[in-house]
Amino acid sequence: MNPFKCFAFLSAALLLASCGSLTSGNSQLPPVTSVNLSNIGKLQLAVGTAKLATGTVGLNVVTTFRQANGLSAVLVDTPSITGPSGFIVPTTPTLTAGGLGGSGSDAGTSSITSIGQTASLATPSPPPDTFGVGGGVFASGLEPFNETEGNSAYYPGKTAISGLSPSFEEPFYATEYDSTGTPTQPLLIGPPAVPFFNDGSYPSGFAGYQTGFTAFQATPVTGTYNMTVIVAASNAATATYKASATLSSTAPLPAIPKPTFTENGSGGGTASITIPAGSAITETIIYVVDTSQGTYYSSKSISGSGTLTFTLANNLGKCGGPPGCENNPATAVPSIKSGDTYYVYAASFDYPQFEAEPPGNLQQKPTITGSNGQADVTMSPAYAATY
Repeated sequence: MNPFKCFAFLSAALLLASCGSLTSGNSQLPPVTSVNLSNIGKLQLAVGTAKLATGTVGLNVVTTFRQANGLSAVLVDTPSITGPSGFIVPTTPTLTAGGLGGSGSDAGTSSITSIGQTASLATPSPPPDTFGVGGGVFASGLEPFNETEGNSAYYPGKTAISGLSPSFEEPFYATEYDSTGTPTQPLLIGPPAVPFFNDGSYPSGFAGYQTGFTAFQATPVTGTYNMTVIVAASNAATATYKASATLSSTAPLPAIPKPTFTENGSGGGTASITIPAGSAITETIIYVVDTSQGTYYSSKSISGSGTLTFTLANNLGKCGGPPGCENNPATAVPSIKSGDTYYVYAASFDYPQFEAEPPGNLQQKPTITGSNGQADVTMSPAYAATY
């Protein structure tokens, strides 16, 4: 599968133009088809509770903005989320532990916002807010992938927010994570849950697929949450998309413990976590991050309770090519190299999170809520070690 099809890449629904032709030596203007920006995609929103690693209960936001073929509707948009009466965005630094996620000018309000790209050129510059200029809504939710006038697309591993991380780190507004030893991280879906992409066949620096949920360390309040997404254009009318979701209960899923990881000495190992029985949890994803190499691995969704395990193969590191290099002893690279620092995280859900995301799901409106009409998540503390 072409990886560019899984994120916010240029849609024919946005701009259709043919190359110019020469007739009798005269240059001809290319025909241009204009489309109604209000009809190019479908926006979805779900909200739920987020039981964070610190024990704090936050807000979980799940959103999709897709064309009929399941690809991202646009390349650039400006989202905002307004909570019900009583919802308050906390005051946090512009930069949190290891990445973006401060509240900026959103602090003390009921809205989580971004800055339109035209506003970013204003003098003086507007005050920073949660998503900044780069944050938008795409096929897999809220990410820093808004395009610029550059000549290459943004994707996990090559973000609009350069030099910080391959994606937004979670949870937003984190204030406690340094002291607990659980750093904020972009939680990406990587092999073996998805086809191997560290063989040079994907874009340079591609780090993984979006996990599709966004947790905020902001106290959830019952009521209706409204999302507005503005799609602006210089030569067409601005389009506005809206979606809403109701949080009926602030009762969180149970806390889940820190995973364990048993190294096998050859680059891989087995992660384990114990999920409490009798809860509303329906599936769990285990993530492994080699922070020394910037490589991301994950399980597929694992159902059930009790002790769940995920085996990380030995040879899923960046071997660079040709395709199949991970299966050749001469070129294979350990998943985690000796001496590397790595973290193991887990997240459990009461809705089909993994099943809703590319590359496996290209529905325009995938299911993003559970039986209670919410999208609740519980996140583990991190297991940290040096291989």
